[in-house]
Amino acid sequence: QLQAIVAAGACPLQPTTVIDLTDDDPGVVREGRGDPALLGR
Repeated sequence: QLQAIVAAGACPLQPTTVIDLTDDDPGVVREGRGDPALLGR
């Protein structure tokens, strides 16, 4: 049984930025929508 539906509007065509946090030195895996500099890099 369906619990909820989230209607968030249209999705942007540009993918999001993906950051690898699996070790002590985080790295950008894919740059996309969003500014990684906001995370202190």
